[in-house]
Amino acid sequence: MKNIKKQIQEKIGEDMEREQYAIAAAEALRDLIAEKWVGKKVNKRLCDQFKAKLAPEPAMQEKMVAWLNYIGGMCNLETWGFGPYSTSGKRLCLFLGYNESNFRGNGEDDKSRSFNLLTVAGFEENNVCHLRAAKERQEARKTLLENGTLDKISEAVENIAAAKDRLKNLTEFGKPGHEVVYFAERLAGIRDN
Repeated sequence: MKNIKKQIQEKIGEDMEREQYAIAAAEALRDLIAEKWVGKKVNKRLCDQFKAKLAPEPAMQEKMVAWLNYIGGMCNLETWGFGPYSTSGKRLCLFLGYNESNFRGNGEDDKSRSFNLLTVAGFEENNVCHLRAAKERQEARKTLLENGTLDKISEAVENIAAAKDRLKNLTEFGKPGHEVVYFAERLAGIRDN
């Protein structure tokens, strides 16, 4: 079995890489909205400009897909084909706003109720998970790798794994402990029912 600390470090590294691409995509779209799209209605050109901003090389753009998805009264810009999203089959979804017919607005005027009038503040508020919160998660991961907590977590996981093995050996079929195997596992939090 691989060293537990190494496995956790690899998982943190994968998460950091994936999240860095999501942050880059969200920041690229936020910057694009600020540069060209504030107060404008969304259309397919936003997707094309987003691809060009995120993947400036034509070869990269050919591999990347970006589209507007209108579902459940919402509009999202969705993309896949860059970074870890190119091979994982996963897509990144950035929320743009609500569909005009479902959006209630604040009642000030008709423009406030129109969908697709983009603002930077609205985009940031609706995509905290890919912007501010994502950066906070990245910092927490860096701290975890640097402050010694990872060693303590690794040790705790190793102790739990060793205890589970000891319990399994003591409660194997044919041994006296087998009669209480399910109860012992529930007490240890290994079994729910």
